[in-house]
Amino acid sequence: NTFGVMGETYRFLKENNCSMVYSEGQHDLKARSVYSRLKLYIESKIMINVNVNVNEIINKFFKYYYDKAGDTMKAFFEEMVQWGYYQEETWPAVFNGTIYNVANNADYWNANTLSKWEDACYKAIEEISYLEKSKPADYDMYRDNILIESIFPRWALLELFSNNFSSAELDARRRS
Repeated sequence: NTFGVMGETYRFLKENNCSMVYSEGQHDLKARSVYSRLKLYIESKIMINVNVNVNEIINKFFKYYYDKAGDTMKAFFEEMVQWGYYQEETWPAVFNGTIYNVANNADYWNANTLSKWEDACYKAIEEISYLEKSKPADYDMYRDNILIESIFPRWALLELFSNNFSSAELDARRRS
């Protein structure tokens, strides 16, 4: 959850003559999350010019990475970032700097929020549906970008809040 400080961090490093930066991330995964791709995109721009406007880079990314679903997916992204800050502030000893300590614990999530994020992904797919017949390759690309990001809220709902679903619904959702 470093999107808000990336520009400041890289400016500081340049001012202090840093010559190499290793940013840990999902660099070796074939199906990395879109937000990991966003981080790499921001870093690639900042490494060229540490004074770029990170918010402009983020806006451009969502516009081109999601087409007409950009605003919906950006809102989802911003909510996830804020949720991450909330979690870090609420349970600092548990988090110890990383969300991975609690990703599989229902105590740190909210089923309604996860459902809202899942619904945002379905809404985003509807927003690009106009491309399905006229530009199927573009539709598939944007849809894949959205589906990759939908994995977490769908997984968390089915894994952490499975008691919210009937057995049949749970099975059908897991299969889908």
